[in-house]
Amino acid sequence: MDGLGVLATTSRADRRLLVGDAQAAKAQSDLTIAYNDAAGRAPTASVAGDLVGKTLTAGVYNSTGPLALSGTGTLNGQGCNRRRCR
Repeated sequence: MDGLGVLATTSRADRRLLVGDAQAAKAQSDLTIAYNDAAGRAPTASVAGDLVGKTLTAGVYNSTGPLALSGTGTLNGQGCNRRRCR
């Protein structure tokens, strides 16, 4: 988002900057919906420090301090797909 509150996206093929068009507006709307959904969920686990080598399963994580990822970590949805988690 730029200083004017406009969400900018780039296309995959030609790296055009899309600002203020329908595609950018939809992306901004989707991002706001996703953020509000995540912010409204209660944490299921806490994490701290460097997450390298850790496996995070489906859930909502919180931290009271800074996080890092200095190498590879794993996200394991354990049966989750784009539409639902079992």
